[in-house]
Amino acid sequence: MIADFEDGGELSKRLPNYQPRASQVEMARIVTSHIEESKSACIEAPTGTGKSLSYLIPAVRAGKKTVISTAKIALQEQIYNKDIPFVQEHIQDFTAVLLKGMGNFLCLDRLETYRQETFDSETLENLVEKLGDHGDFEKLPFRSDLQMKINGNLEECTSKDCQFYDNCHYYNTKREAENADVIVINHTMLALNIALGGRILPKFDVLIIDEAHELEERTREFLSIKVTRGRYISLINNKKVQKAVDAKDLIAVNTQATELFDSILNHLGDYERQKVLIRELNGDKLIEALGKVRSQLQAEQENEEHYSNNASLEIDEKEASKKAAADYKKLVERTFNLQLATMKVCSACNQEEIRLISKLDDSKLEIACCPIDMSKLIKEKLFDKHETIICTSATLCAYPGNFDFFVKRVGMEPNLTKTLPHVFDYRENALLYVPKDIKQPEWNNQRDQARYEQEVADRMQQLVEYSGGRAFLLFTSNKMMNVVHDRLRVPYPLLKQGSLTKSEMIRQFREKPSVLLGVASFWEGVDIQGDALSLVAIDKIPFTVPSDPIYQGIINLIKRKGGNEWNDYNIPYVTIKLKQGVGRLIRSNSDRGVIAILDQRLHTKGYGKQILASLPPATRTTNIADVDRFFHPENRWNEDTW
Repeated sequence: MIADFEDGGELSKRLPNYQPRASQVEMARIVTSHIEESKSACIEAPTGTGKSLSYLIPAVRAGKKTVISTAKIALQEQIYNKDIPFVQEHIQDFTAVLLKGMGNFLCLDRLETYRQETFDSETLENLVEKLGDHGDFEKLPFRSDLQMKINGNLEECTSKDCQFYDNCHYYNTKREAENADVIVINHTMLALNIALGGRILPKFDVLIIDEAHELEERTREFLSIKVTRGRYISLINNKKVQKAVDAKDLIAVNTQATELFDSILNHLGDYERQKVLIRELNGDKLIEALGKVRSQLQAEQENEEHYSNNASLEIDEKEASKKAAADYKKLVERTFNLQLATMKVCSACNQEEIRLISKLDDSKLEIACCPIDMSKLIKEKLFDKHETIICTSATLCAYPGNFDFFVKRVGMEPNLTKTLPHVFDYRENALLYVPKDIKQPEWNNQRDQARYEQEVADRMQQLVEYSGGRAFLLFTSNKMMNVVHDRLRVPYPLLKQGSLTKSEMIRQFREKPSVLLGVASFWEGVDIQGDALSLVAIDKIPFTVPSDPIYQGIINLIKRKGGNEWNDYNIPYVTIKLKQGVGRLIRSNSDRGVIAILDQRLHTKGYGKQILASLPPATRTTNIADVDRFFHPENRWNEDTW
């Protein structure tokens, strides 16, 4: 198998300009041996390693049923639409399935229901025709407002009891996965499989977790128990619920849900933040009202089951009654789950959980109970159940060669940890500029904050002028992004996050020299090769906002266990985050450019040296003139200025 990656191997024969890379060969060797020996490994594979082929080819050659999980859609699509077809054609034939969540697919049962309700059947039928045999909304070249009305819904799905089960688009994909050699999923599907005790994925031999640095956060997000007022309203507006339940009991659910969310709205109104911690809530009356609804739904389910067993019924009547019984069975389960969720978010949390309220993007409110320590849960439900798991990412180490932060946060005990060498020549092709003269503002000093904002904006202006546009300006807050955006005066298009979709911003950025300003989602998962991107400037070290409820919960738990919040979390977390942002610049052998981090704490604080030691080995400077000379190479930069 290793021969595939070496000179004269299949990759050199099939890929134009292919050259063996030591990192890729080493990763393939590790994956091969760990699959053969049923062991686990953590591999930090820097950008350019070609890690997807390094794990895909060994898994296929070994003939092992493999699940590949990614965090980002972009990588998922690259693996399924590019890497897998290549390996199938040139290395070895095998079957593969991209397994998506139920909500991505057309639900035939909900479609039939909506057909009876809609007044615009022409629009509906045109959409159904475009969905074709696959029923996959993601394959449409547009987004439809109808998707949420006719897509699969886990709360409503009756699974094998549904009359459309044999033709269901979602379950057809799951059936394909049963027989597939390789299954590609995202971390959300992996978390769902964890939550449901392995009922989503078929039995597999090998699990590859790519972009593994996001495993903890993605799993926490999915396994948090959440309620919105919309969940209660959706239940009581259901026509079958309204038919079976006394109106006064539905009114009681609506009244109590309204009172609950009005009370947290009053609490949230005291804060500018979108998320805040909150103490216990009183949900007793709402839980009681849901119990009355559930009892009546259960009675209706039993009535329909009894009626469907009547031997004198016509076939159509019998089938209709069976469907009604299945629907009520699901409604009973849905109401019970909502009861449990209400109890969970309203009652006291244990020491490893927090309760928070959030104002969502559409201004709706959400109450959530979130687990803080994910390590026990992920270890018990994932790592202890499967022997061969490979975790990989370009950013797993908080310190060179040290995987402690990642493995402790997710509860992994790998048989091997390995940091692969950098593929690109950073010393020759990249300059890291960290000035000493931009001081962080004094806490709660508005005048000093104004000074700081102006200095950052001026320096970014200067950097963009030197680079001729072609710049990513990355920020730790929307406020700072907006400040710099409003003060930049450059002859290049300014693409600010939020003004356009992410994909459209990237498309325009590639077309001509531009300046893209972004926050969190642009720090990772964006791949722009070539001259289009030559500058990545970061305003400061990306420490988490202290008021973030999840962060507060993590830090409080670390302190209760006698740990050190800086060494155990803050520094490792920001180091990995900073590595992600810096990693946007050099994406191929021919790329070159400047990385600028406008935070003097990298020089003045003890943790600064630790963070810098983890960044790619670019030539370093504190002199802005060296940036000018880098982009205008008639002069060499001064190597003595660091």
